[in-house]
Amino acid sequence: MAHYDLIVRNGLLVDGTGLPRRRVDVGVRDGRIARLAHLEDATADTEIDADGAIVAPGIVDAHTHYDPQITFDPYATMSCFHGVTTVLAGNCGFSVAPCRPEDREFLTGIFAAVENMDPIALSAITWDEFETFGEYLDSREGRLGVNLASYVGHSNLRRIVLGDDSTEREATEAEIAEMGRLLREAVEAGAAGLSSSAAPTHLDTAGRPVPSRLASSAEVLALADVLGTFGRGSIGFLPASAIGGIDRADEDYLIEIGRRSGLP
Repeated sequence: MAHYDLIVRNGLLVDGTGLPRRRVDVGVRDGRIARLAHLEDATADTEIDADGAIVAPGIVDAHTHYDPQITFDPYATMSCFHGVTTVLAGNCGFSVAPCRPEDREFLTGIFAAVENMDPIALSAITWDEFETFGEYLDSREGRLGVNLASYVGHSNLRRIVLGDDSTEREATEAEIAEMGRLLREAVEAGAAGLSSSAAPTHLDTAGRPVPSRLASSAEVLALADVLGTFGRGSIGFLPASAIGGIDRADEDYLIEIGRRSGLP
């Protein structure tokens, strides 16, 4: 007779694969699902009667900005209350890392302006724990209540390399190469990929375009080339026509980003 650490009984299973919902028990052993079956004869250290409830995998939220909040709220509240167990942060071209100490106020302003985050809440970010992307991930090790993945923000890379010019002009070849180096460093540390935005609604607190909006297509495609050498992750990109409907030129642009990177 099989024994499990946990059995969830009598629930209606929706497994996330696209199969129809079905009445089945879930046996868990050593922190992993060991069996999906009718387990009437099995025993467990702990049992949960899920009669009348849906049993499902946790929801993966692929577009969030939890990277600031996760530094002081490990559960990504309120999303965890709705069944979200994995969050992908760092979207729209800005992330909480990498960030130099002198750029913290600038970056906080982008989160406040674009995502309408309360400055009081943003003041709780534990900036002293990290500067590089790798340090950010390391600072969360063993301190999370949800699974976390995060993009590298294109605006972060531009701010580090171009400084105040990041909101004024395109980058030179040398500056693009330096951004590529920083991106490579972040992906090697565990970044989920790159996010960028050319959306006209993305402005900082001074009403200036966020840095990624000043990037040339050559810059974006060069960073896509860097990601292509890893063969993992994805790219989150908002083209200029994303507000109101993507036009043919941006559609071709998105296809080229995917072709150059080999990534979704």
